[in-house]
Amino acid sequence: MRTRQLVACLSAFCLAFPALAAPANPVVVGLTVSTHSAVLGNAGLRAGATVFNGDRLRVERGGNVLIATARQSTLNFDAESSATLSRAAEPAPVVVELHSGLLSFHAQGRDWVEVLLADAVIRNAGSAPAKGIVARVTLERAVIGAESGEITVSTAHDGRSVTLRAGETVEVLLPEKTATPPQAVEPAAKGRSGKRTALIGVIVAGGITALLLMASSGLTRGQHMDLVSPFKLP
Repeated sequence: MRTRQLVACLSAFCLAFPALAAPANPVVVGLTVSTHSAVLGNAGLRAGATVFNGDRLRVERGGNVLIATARQSTLNFDAESSATLSRAAEPAPVVVELHSGLLSFHAQGRDWVEVLLADAVIRNAGSAPAKGIVARVTLERAVIGAESGEITVSTAHDGRSVTLRAGETVEVLLPEKTATPPQAVEPAAKGRSGKRTALIGVIVAGGITALLLMASSGLTRGQHMDLVSPFKLP
């Protein structure tokens, strides 16, 4: 049932997308395939609703949202998640700034999906399809995993980049930046929070199992924290 629903929504979206993406209209991020207990902007989100550049999504406790992009990539938000979704223009990537909760994404080839955590960018490696999971367990801690394909995690403040292969996870700490003299402050990269930096930990082989359990179990945020507690930075 879910597969037929997804195919039907994608077909309708592909027909509507050229008109919606015209310069006189807001840039389209994607189409809502299914939703339960979620709010987009200030209104309840319904299946079939179009998501536009700059829209803010909030998923309530016990809810979930599945969004399809124009090129058939998908974004699956778990309960108690919030995010801002954006896209500059076709063929720019869909960008998700994850404020809380858990996001599972399936990036199809060159239809990039980028997830922002502080000054870190998470995306599929190169042009190959990939499935990734990003769980923002607390404001200062997240766990990232690759379910299939390869996922890269890159940080702006130190130029570091790591690649997660299928089954691997990594924990990221998101501390607030230390005070810096005004004359030394550099503008934050577009779309990234200037208040925090991302510190990448050690890659854990096989850690994806815990993230997959989180994504499918409908656990509360507190239970998510307990589930991923074995992941530690050195």
